[in-house]
Amino acid sequence: MSIDLTRNFFRLLVHFRRQDLELFVEEHDKLFGTAKQTNNHGPVTSHYYSVMSTVIDEYFNGNFHFVPPEKDGLKLEDALRILHKKIGQCLKLEAGKTCVDIGCGIGGVIVDIEDTEAEITGVTIAPNEV
Repeated sequence: MSIDLTRNFFRLLVHFRRQDLELFVEEHDKLFGTAKQTNNHGPVTSHYYSVMSTVIDEYFNGNFHFVPPEKDGLKLEDALRILHKKIGQCLKLEAGKTCVDIGCGIGGVIVDIEDTEAEITGVTIAPNEV
Protein backbone atom coordinates (compact mmCIF):
# COMPACT_ATOMS: atom_id res chain seq x y z
CA MET A 1 0.00 0.00 0.00
CA SER A 2 1.40 3.36 -0.98
CA ILE A 3 0.91 6.44 1.18
CA ASP A 4 -1.52 8.91 -0.41
CA LEU A 5 -0.40 12.13 1.30
CA THR A 6 -3.14 14.23 -0.30
CA ARG A 7 -5.91 11.92 0.89
CA ASN A 8 -4.30 11.62 4.31
CA PHE A 9 -3.99 15.41 4.61
CA PHE A 10 -7.73 15.82 4.07
CA ARG A 11 -8.37 13.10 6.65
CA LEU A 12 -6.28 15.12 9.10
CA LEU A 13 -8.24 18.28 8.36
CA VAL A 14 -11.45 16.43 9.16
CA HIS A 15 -9.91 14.89 12.28
CA PHE A 16 -8.56 18.13 13.77
CA ARG A 17 -11.10 20.90 13.92
CA ARG A 18 -9.97 24.45 14.66
CA GLN A 19 -11.53 24.24 18.13
CA ASP A 20 -9.50 21.09 18.88
CA LEU A 21 -6.27 22.83 17.89
CA GLU A 22 -7.09 25.93 19.92
CA LEU A 23 -7.78 23.78 23.00
CA PHE A 24 -4.54 21.88 22.39
CA VAL A 25 -2.54 25.14 22.22
CA GLU A 26 -4.12 26.46 25.41
CA GLU A 27 -3.40 23.24 27.31
CA HIS A 28 0.09 22.99 25.83
CA ASP A 29 0.95 26.58 26.83
CA LYS A 30 -0.27 25.89 30.37
CA LEU A 31 1.76 22.68 30.62
CA PHE A 32 4.84 24.37 29.15
CA GLY A 33 4.58 27.18 31.72
CA THR A 34 4.43 24.62 34.50
CA ALA A 35 7.38 22.75 32.98
CA LYS A 36 9.51 25.91 32.97
CA GLN A 37 8.71 26.48 36.65
CA THR A 38 9.18 22.89 37.83
CA ASN A 39 11.82 21.77 35.32
CA ASN A 40 9.65 18.69 34.67
CA HIS A 41 8.95 18.52 30.94
CA GLY A 42 7.37 15.04 31.00
CA PRO A 43 3.71 16.17 31.00
CA VAL A 44 4.16 18.77 28.23
CA THR A 45 6.13 16.31 26.10
CA SER A 46 3.50 13.62 26.60
CA HIS A 47 0.78 16.11 25.67
CA TYR A 48 2.62 17.06 22.47
CA TYR A 49 3.09 13.45 21.39
CA SER A 50 -0.52 12.58 22.21
CA VAL A 51 -1.45 14.78 19.25
CA MET A 52 1.62 14.26 17.06
CA SER A 53 1.26 10.49 17.21
CA THR A 54 -2.18 10.86 15.63
CA VAL A 55 -0.69 13.03 12.89
CA ILE A 56 2.13 10.55 12.30
CA ASP A 57 -0.25 7.59 12.33
CA GLU A 58 -2.92 9.08 10.07
CA TYR A 59 -0.77 11.17 7.71
CA PHE A 60 2.35 9.03 7.45
CA ASN A 61 0.83 5.59 8.11
CA GLY A 62 2.64 5.22 11.44
CA ASN A 63 6.21 6.09 10.45
CA PHE A 64 7.82 9.49 10.72
CA HIS A 65 11.15 8.37 9.31
CA PHE A 66 12.47 9.50 5.97
CA VAL A 67 14.67 7.37 3.79
CA PRO A 68 15.63 7.65 0.13
CA PRO A 69 14.55 4.66 -1.94
CA GLU A 70 17.35 2.36 -3.04
CA LYS A 71 15.82 2.06 -6.51
CA ASP A 72 13.32 3.95 -8.63
CA GLY A 73 9.69 3.12 -8.00
CA LEU A 74 10.27 1.76 -4.49
CA LYS A 75 7.34 2.67 -2.24
CA LEU A 76 8.04 4.57 0.98
CA GLU A 77 6.75 1.67 3.07
CA ASP A 78 9.19 -0.71 1.38
CA ALA A 79 12.11 1.73 1.76
CA LEU A 80 11.28 2.07 5.47
CA ARG A 81 11.05 -1.70 5.91
CA ILE A 82 14.51 -2.06 4.31
CA LEU A 83 15.90 0.65 6.62
CA HIS A 84 14.39 -1.02 9.69
CA LYS A 85 15.80 -4.40 8.70
CA LYS A 86 19.26 -2.78 8.28
CA ILE A 87 18.94 -1.38 11.81
CA GLY A 88 18.22 -4.90 13.08
CA GLN A 89 21.24 -6.22 11.21
CA CYS A 90 23.53 -3.45 12.53
CA LEU A 91 22.38 -4.24 16.06
CA LYS A 92 22.94 -7.96 15.37
CA LEU A 93 19.48 -8.75 16.68
CA GLU A 94 18.71 -12.45 16.95
CA ALA A 95 17.04 -14.95 19.25
CA GLY A 96 18.35 -14.58 22.78
CA LYS A 97 19.20 -10.88 22.43
CA THR A 98 17.27 -8.11 24.16
CA CYS A 99 16.69 -4.65 22.73
CA VAL A 100 14.85 -1.52 23.90
CA ASP A 101 13.33 0.86 21.33
CA ILE A 102 13.16 4.17 23.20
CA GLY A 103 10.67 6.50 21.54
CA CYS A 104 9.06 3.63 19.63
CA GLY A 105 5.82 5.46 18.83
CA ILE A 106 3.27 2.89 17.73
CA GLY A 107 5.99 0.28 17.17
CA GLY A 108 6.50 0.31 13.40
CA VAL A 109 10.20 -0.51 13.63
CA ILE A 110 9.51 -3.32 16.09
CA VAL A 111 6.97 -4.88 13.72
CA ASP A 112 9.44 -4.71 10.83
CA ILE A 113 12.23 -6.45 12.77
CA GLU A 114 10.18 -8.97 14.74
CA ASP A 115 11.48 -11.76 12.48
CA THR A 116 14.90 -11.37 14.15
CA GLU A 117 13.33 -13.20 17.11
CA ALA A 118 15.09 -10.82 19.53
CA GLU A 119 13.13 -9.73 22.59
CA ILE A 120 12.25 -6.12 21.79
CA THR A 121 10.57 -3.76 24.25
CA GLY A 122 9.13 -0.47 23.08
CA VAL A 123 9.00 2.62 25.30
CA THR A 124 6.93 5.68 24.44
CA ILE A 125 5.77 8.75 26.30
CA ALA A 126 2.30 9.15 24.75
CA PRO A 127 -0.40 7.04 26.41
CA ASN A 128 -2.38 6.71 23.18
CA GLU A 129 0.60 5.05 21.45
CA VAL A 130 0.77 2.18 23.92
